[in-house]
Amino acid sequence: MKLTSITEVYSQDQDSCGPLDDLGQYITLETEDAGGGNYIVLKTVRWAMEVADMDALVAKMKAMLKRVG
Repeated sequence: MKLTSITEVYSQDQDSCGPLDDLGQYITLETEDAGGGNYIVLKTVRWAMEVADMDALVAKMKAMLKRVG
């Protein structure tokens, strides 16, 4: 048996620059393969982050690609 795709959804509280009616932020990370190997697709309406948090998000994406490998 082989894992062929992964979808992960993360959430966080709204940021101070977002719309007032924002109930939070969500980002979906998906793996896809169009025949040339797996890659990451990011889906979000709004996902604000500090520079310091970028490495953690990239680490999650790399781990997903390793798992679906």
